[in-house]
Amino acid sequence: MNLTSKRMLQFIVGCAGVCALSAFATQTTWVEDTFEDGTLGQSIGTYKQILTGGGNQFTNNLWKAVSGDASLIVTNIGSYVGTRPSTNSIQGNQVLSLSTEGQTLTRTLGVTNNFFTGDPVYVDTLIKFTPSEDNPTISDSNVKAAAFVNVSSNLVIYHGDISLPVTNTVVGPFIDPNVWYRLTIKLGSFYSGTYPAFQVYVNGAAITNATAYNEDGSQPGTWFVNASANNTLSAVAFQGTGMVDDLVVSSMANGFGTPASILLTLAFDSSLLSVSSGGAITNGGTVTSGSTVVIDAIDWYEITGVTGTGVTYGGSTGARVNISTGLLSAATATTVTIGATQYSGSPISTGAGSLPVAKVAAWAHNNGVAENGLSGTAWYDDYLLNVAVGTDASLKISSITVGTDAAVVITTDKPGTVTSLAGINGTLKYYTTDDLGTAFSGATTVDVSGAGASKTVHVPLISGKFIKAKVE
Repeated sequence: MNLTSKRMLQFIVGCAGVCALSAFATQTTWVEDTFEDGTLGQSIGTYKQILTGGGNQFTNNLWKAVSGDASLIVTNIGSYVGTRPSTNSIQGNQVLSLSTEGQTLTRTLGVTNNFFTGDPVYVDTLIKFTPSEDNPTISDSNVKAAAFVNVSSNLVIYHGDISLPVTNTVVGPFIDPNVWYRLTIKLGSFYSGTYPAFQVYVNGAAITNATAYNEDGSQPGTWFVNASANNTLSAVAFQGTGMVDDLVVSSMANGFGTPASILLTLAFDSSLLSVSSGGAITNGGTVTSGSTVVIDAIDWYEITGVTGTGVTYGGSTGARVNISTGLLSAATATTVTIGATQYSGSPISTGAGSLPVAKVAAWAHNNGVAENGLSGTAWYDDYLLNVAVGTDASLKISSITVGTDAAVVITTDKPGTVTSLAGINGTLKYYTTDDLGTAFSGATTVDVSGAGASKTVHVPLISGKFIKAKVE
């Protein structure tokens, strides 16, 4: 993998040294960079630079940029609406535009914190991700955690495990490269302090994954095991491209426990869909941006989309998607429309063979047949005639009038139930023969457009002496 890739942003919690840290009685902030006190176009390596000594011979570089790093303070395009990491009253429009040119850009803390023996440490920032062409290769054994966005715009977490090697795990949320997100990494431990670990929050919502743990050690959970045995934090590092604002490293997170106050109003047909996020949400109800929602359509209906101005949804939608779970977010309050429609498209496999899914879905929905109710063939004749299950109607020829041709009236043995041959799902055909000892042949399709409970068919006399009607 080429780390100079212009499309890769890697966010690394990097560490060095060992130092015990007592519990924090009040909030302690080691880093709070909003970039508003810098100048436009300023190289990040000189931001907050402190020169000392008579000849300015000693320089304290809080941001350590390697030669060739092109990261600059720029004017922000777009903004994050919600609770921000920084409590600084000055919230302007200057941000850090990352362009590390394959190098590592580091923000030092000035101290080394042992989050394993002390209280948790929060690395909290606003970030506009750039998808990475390749998964980054992390060779530094001191790296505890990393987050990046892959080429499919999914968030990926670099972490360890209790007994397995370090790995990259796709955790699901779709990340829009044009949207600002609040990314919070909480460094701490689980299982009564046994395992050093971290939690990842996007817009205030914790990421849950099958590879992560709960406090009691069960899975799935929110605690990802550290990728390193080193349990101290002394720096935050970045690689690649993207934008960063409000970088805060602190013993507490501003507004934490209260997700970004962006309320999304959900609009959907409650007769077709149910939506939940920790509890049921009614049509016209609201959910906080950054929440994970579960969308469940009734049988024979698919979720067509989750749309709205600036809305991103990490779950699946489209053909035959009947239930979906994903992270729902937007930069500003808006209405989210969730659509559903009856199945259509490719044929569906049933106990009676492959059938048009649109016709099957319409018949099954109208007659209360579940999606798992199409095994066997007992239902098939009712489907062909488009009647309720158990009708068990059969075609019959009620009369034949012979003239220049044979006027054959085709109906059913239950005309009060089968009221429209025009609406059948099958195809009405008739067959003829001159001798009942000879098989019927010469299938002719009957146009049933506009037909009611019966259909008159004119059969040429030369076709045969006997006629049989059938729905296929």
